[in-house]
Amino acid sequence: MRVNIVSSHRNQTGLAQDTDILQGIWYASDETVKFRRILHAQPECEEAEMNVFLEVLAPSLFTYAAKNVLIPNPEWTYKSWIPYLASLDEIWCKTHEAVDLFKDLHPNVKYIGWTSIAKGIPEKKNFHKALVVTGKNIFRHPQLIVDAYALANVKDVKLPELHIVYDGNRLKLDVPESLSGKIITYPSTLKQGEYDALVQECGLAICCSAAEGFGHAVNEAASTGSVLLLNDIRPFREFGYEAVWVKAEKVVPHPECLGDLSKTTPESVVEALEEYAEIKFKDRKTMGAKNADAYIARQTKWTASMQDFLKAYKTEDVYTIEKDAIPEDELPGVTIVTPTRDRPKFMEICAGAVDSQCYPKDKLEWIVIDDGKDTCDEFVKHLPYARYILEMAGKTIAWKRNLGAKLAKFPVIIHMDDDDIYPPNSILFRVSMMLRAKKECAFCTTLPSYDIANYTSFVNVPPMRLPQSMRVSEATMCYTKKFWEEKGFPDETRIAEGHLFIQGRESKCIELSPQEIIVSLVHPRTTSSRRIPPGMEPNGCHYGFTEDLFTMLSTLGEFLKQNPLTP
Repeated sequence: MRVNIVSSHRNQTGLAQDTDILQGIWYASDETVKFRRILHAQPECEEAEMNVFLEVLAPSLFTYAAKNVLIPNPEWTYKSWIPYLASLDEIWCKTHEAVDLFKDLHPNVKYIGWTSIAKGIPEKKNFHKALVVTGKNIFRHPQLIVDAYALANVKDVKLPELHIVYDGNRLKLDVPESLSGKIITYPSTLKQGEYDALVQECGLAICCSAAEGFGHAVNEAASTGSVLLLNDIRPFREFGYEAVWVKAEKVVPHPECLGDLSKTTPESVVEALEEYAEIKFKDRKTMGAKNADAYIARQTKWTASMQDFLKAYKTEDVYTIEKDAIPEDELPGVTIVTPTRDRPKFMEICAGAVDSQCYPKDKLEWIVIDDGKDTCDEFVKHLPYARYILEMAGKTIAWKRNLGAKLAKFPVIIHMDDDDIYPPNSILFRVSMMLRAKKECAFCTTLPSYDIANYTSFVNVPPMRLPQSMRVSEATMCYTKKFWEEKGFPDETRIAEGHLFIQGRESKCIELSPQEIIVSLVHPRTTSSRRIPPGMEPNGCHYGFTEDLFTMLSTLGEFLKQNPLTP
């Protein structure tokens, strides 16, 4: 069995620990499992029986596995991702809070719990030292604790020496001079051994977080026998540890992601610090010991239950994309729609791409809609399944797409724009993936791109926090005519016309990997917003173009560089 673990894979983060934990517990359950760690930004991956997405989603990878599972952190699950959830098979939640958030968004939500890697129990703890467990989490900004220390210092509260480990590149911290002897900061990432030693030594672990998907830092501190000073959020309560609790002053909805954000005031933290100061040494030691024991009990129970849980997913089936391929005689007829204007040189290349498609030619129709002065019918008329339509100038690209869809004689419509490269499997792959998924529309969002004037290859990845409809590439669309008849493109739209076409119908769509579908060309006359990333040097073409195609594109790129007219 093959499992792809898809994540951001940033070192020394809770997410990196999640990856290690998942792989370790799964291997303990089934030693035959083969794991691959996939960076979520990759537009494709190797096939597997399961894709497991840790915190992040990469919809273009869904087609590469028989089953797709998300293990979310709600505070990083953007509301704009909700339409993608319908394409998942299951959602596994680490907390009961997450179950409650996702159970109304997906029919197959399961509670799995979670654990952390223990830091070890030291011979003794120093309860006069406190550690703010911040890590790289922006929801645990340590300034709150510093401000509380400043207030408590004025009130002569007996404060433990405070150690703050944080990422100075992501978080800014202002420590008053009056606290210089009571607060020690570590703005650079410590080596793992150094951090572990600090966690083991400090008797008090402080964590006030706006939101948590689990809370590794708290769980790790408990494993060493620390007393915990925590704000009152549900994931922390679920641990069941002994703690000094900071009351939550206010809870507000997360502006972009699922769940709520807890607002804590310095005054509330001061009250908790005063409570800690009143706890006797013997009682602190007892609280810490109870936490260490509770961690072990929790870890033991979770290990057994998670191994049993994962055994149910063992399979001897081998997944391949080709396994469910549609027989050629069952493939539907396809109408290709190409809007163009004053681009005869590109249309020559486009005609070659259309003619090279491996889709059955008797099931193809190509409609070219041209509203330019420099017509291109000479590159179209030699194909027996082509229809060339010349319109009055000034039509929007959305209007031309609608006309092509209206005139289409076949039940499936494919877009092939005039200035992109389409591999021979482009039509077959799009149609097959859409039909196999039982969807009515398919498209790419991530685009491999090549700037023909600057000899530069790059991959354009729209921000994942954007709604799916705002990430769609119209040049890669495949949809049923029925889908278009329900709602066409807005006629007056001149750019990003796919947004309103898709919006509200995301559940009927599937996002595809661009592999085998498209290489987007960037050039001085492009109407797209795609451009070479700032500061990127020419790196050549990385897409395996034939020598003839590369020469043709290079010649065209040099011409357009010298004649950068408005398209």
